[in-house]
Amino acid sequence: AGSRQHVELPRRAAAVERAAPVVGDSSEAYAGHCARLGACAEVNAVIAVPLLAKTHAVGALALGRRQRRGFSAGEARLLSAIGVQLGVALDAARLFADVKRRASDLEAVNALALRMFEAAPGDLGALLVAGCREIATALSCRAAAVFLSEGPGGALRGTAAWGTPLDVSGLVIHLEADGLARQAMHRKLPASSEDVTRDPRSAFCGRPGMPPLAMLAVPLGSLTFLEWCGETK
Repeated sequence: AGSRQHVELPRRAAAVERAAPVVGDSSEAYAGHCARLGACAEVNAVIAVPLLAKTHAVGALALGRRQRRGFSAGEARLLSAIGVQLGVALDAARLFADVKRRASDLEAVNALALRMFEAAPGDLGALLVAGCREIATALSCRAAAVFLSEGPGGALRGTAAWGTPLDVSGLVIHLEADGLARQAMHRKLPASSEDVTRDPRSAFCGRPGMPPLAMLAVPLGSLTFLEWCGETK
């Protein structure tokens, strides 16, 4: 573990890939990969150790030394032990965040179910607006909207929305012109875009004056409804 290994890969990446410490004699190996460390002439020795969680690496810890003295095998073992503790802590934090996110998702589903009972019988509009609000809140989005299909392969017309100043009832999405909506409807699977203003699949691509907008299109159970969630960057 303490032997010197001279590789062309960045030390951190090599440490993660090998799940073992990687030692270098200078900061030159970082040039072009870590500008701050690579440009530091005072760093004369570097080491990277993996942050291990069970049997896999979740990251790496890189250190530099000013003295013209390499890292010993004992120091590598010490840093490896620290890396294991940090890796376990990081993995536990990720698991906790995942559990918290899942709990939040279940709360959103439960809140939506309660809204269904609160809505007046036959008041589909109120139910869909409540659904948009709960979904947007669960996904931390600024707005959500539901579009109703006018027929197989036809257009989608705005039916309900939350969080947007626009009146979606006047909005129509033609499937032949919007690949994002077409993909979600035909595959019956969610389709997303990091920025629809730059995504050629979207009808919003290249539209002047429109800010960058991340969007998620989700078919609601059949080819009848499409849920849009958007977040301005």
